[in-house]
Amino acid sequence: MAQAASTSITRRRAVAALALSRKQSMDKPTATQHGRRIMAQKKAASERVAKSATPDPTELAKTAEIQVEAIAERQREFFNPLAKMNERWLSRATAEARLATDLGRKLSSARSLPDAVEAYRQWMTERTKTLVEDSQQFVADCQRFMQETARLLPKGWSAGST
Repeated sequence: MAQAASTSITRRRAVAALALSRKQSMDKPTATQHGRRIMAQKKAASERVAKSATPDPTELAKTAEIQVEAIAERQREFFNPLAKMNERWLSRATAEARLATDLGRKLSSARSLPDAVEAYRQWMTERTKTLVEDSQQFVADCQRFMQETARLLPKGWSAGST
């Protein structure tokens, strides 16, 4: 009888263990179900990422327009001072040509050597004055150009840093 009772207990334990393992296997998805669930989650996540990574074409066009306008403004800021410098140098070249023409006219109308020397002296005085002004203007233009270039460079950039 003790043996029958122990067999009965062993049988009940085996049945309980089998029922428990069946219940656990019912709660646990199969490998195929688990794989499908993981794939569905990955697909949903990739769709969310794709939606957030794909910009709206109108927003993209607006951003591009803003960037192009910023580049054009930077170019204007850079090239306008150069254009002004060019205009000043062209007017100086015109004035120098006029001065040389005046010298030629005065020399051709000179009746004596002292008249020719006086024409050269006036020309040299005027030419020296314009050379001094040109030198001062050149230095000022170079300083303005360097300041503008430094202002337009990205912040934190320094030439010659290692």
